[in-house]
Formats: sequence, C-alpha cells, structure tokens
Amino acid sequence: MPKSKQQNILESIREVVRDELQPVRDEFTGKLDEVLTSNDKIVKRLDTIETELTSISNNLSRQDKRADKLETRVDRVEKHVGLKSLAH
Repeated sequence: MPKSKQQNILESIREVVRDELQPVRDEFTGKLDEVLTSNDKIVKRLDTIETELTSISNNLSRQDKRADKLETRVDRVEKHVGLKSLAH
C-alpha cells in the first residue's frame, strides 16, 4: 500500500477516534469543573475556619494573661490582709 494512502487511512482513523472521544472529553470537563467548584467552596470554608481559630486563640491568650494578672493581684491582697491564698 502506498505511503500516502496509509497516511490518509491513519488520518481518517484519528478523526473518527477524535469525534468519538469528544463527548467523553466534554463530560469529563464538566465533571472536572464541578469538582473544582466544590473544592473552591471547601477551601473558602477552611480559610474561614482558620481565621476564626486564629481569633479564638488570640482571645484565649488575652484571657489567660488577664487571669494571671488577676491571680497575682488576689495573692497580693490576700497577703496584705493576712489571708492564705486559696490557690496554694
């Protein structure tokens, strides 16, 4: 078989395969878009949660510092008035 005829047959086969695969490609692209959109929503929620956790952590740290200061003040007052510290 001449080379050009083989090339024509191969090109025809490629075209048929390409045409047959196009619906599969389109469906795959649609599903991929759905997955990526879903992932975007999940990432946004995770970002929100991370921001909230940072805020909560900062608030707890401030409260811990305030509690430590108050405990120190209570200890001083108890010593000043001659009471034993309940914490000790």
